[in-house]
Amino acid sequence: MTISKGKTVAITYTLTLDNGETIDSNVDAEPLTFTLGANEIIPGLENAVEGKKIGDTFKVSVQPEDGYGVLSEEAFIEVPKEHLPPEAWTIGAQLTAVDGLPFSLTHRFQRGVTQPTPRCFSGFSRQS
Repeated sequence: MTISKGKTVAITYTLTLDNGETIDSNVDAEPLTFTLGANEIIPGLENAVEGKKIGDTFKVSVQPEDGYGVLSEEAFIEVPKEHLPPEAWTIGAQLTAVDGLPFSLTHRFQRGVTQPTPRCFSGFSRQS
């Protein structure tokens, strides 16, 4: 059966950045289920799945414009340094926001740091 719009699709995936770092995976977990064409997932993945057959295994490279968008300055917020523990002052430090989402620091200033806003994957190309 060919996957087409309106069909319910369940996929198992591993999401990696261009450098090979795995940032998400549902291997050994429940599959990601969505309705193709209902805009429930990013367009790049939706387009890649359409036309595949059940059981197909494939790699997809999703560019920012077909994913979460091109990186913009609006995707970052400044956090006052008194809101972070001293060990968090290293560029690239992996932290968890109050809502449980992970983020990393990108710049350090005398008065604070910048970080991507929650759920911001803009500007990164991803492979799944």
